[in-house]
Amino acid sequence: MKITIEEIDRIAKTAIEDGDFENVVSGSSFQDQGLDSLDLSTLFLAINDEHGVEIPDEDYDSITSPDELITYLADK
Repeated sequence: MKITIEEIDRIAKTAIEDGDFENVVSGSSFQDQGLDSLDLSTLFLAINDEHGVEIPDEDYDSITSPDELITYLADK
């Protein structure tokens, strides 16, 4: 599945109501952008809802940045 950084940013802004981030951008970790583990769980579930791609819980810790998420989803 192909997803862009812009799509991830849009989904994050829609799904994470109280997020402490301005935009999800390439080149830095989710944590550096103000997203915590609960935010990431919410984001991953929203991606599943919109695109039908399930990210198993055991893979959550290995996806630490938008770039890693894009690569992960490209393999699905």
